[in-house]
Amino acid sequence: MPDRNLDFGNAPPRFKGKVITDAMAGNITRVEELAYILKIKDVMTSELKTVTANHTMRHVMDTLREYRISGVPVVEGNTKLVGLVSTEDLIRCLVNQDIDKIVAEYMTTDLVTVNSFDYLTEALKLFAKTKLGRLPVLG
Repeated sequence: MPDRNLDFGNAPPRFKGKVITDAMAGNITRVEELAYILKIKDVMTSELKTVTANHTMRHVMDTLREYRISGVPVVEGNTKLVGLVSTEDLIRCLVNQDIDKIVAEYMTTDLVTVNSFDYLTEALKLFAKTKLGRLPVLG
């Protein structure tokens, strides 16, 4: 079988710029290959539950429990992302006995985001670098 030039457009670093022989192709795992082919839009959650900054943390607790999720975007209007609130924020709130405080007092506003047309590898790198549990997807 002839050698193949597997140009994913965003090849795994150890293979970038190299012609991939059939022998080498066996070293690329399917997961690794997909991470360099798939876009974030291909794997992201698209049906989001959201809250506003004026909702109470009690509302957040009910939402997280009802939908069995660990965090929700905080939006202004229907589309403008202004923060995130997570189970970690809810725990801080419960420890402080502030369940009726508004989301704005507990949400994270310093957000790290990705674009839906970025390769999945970009999100994976950010997850590893930042140790975040979720990345809002824009665009």
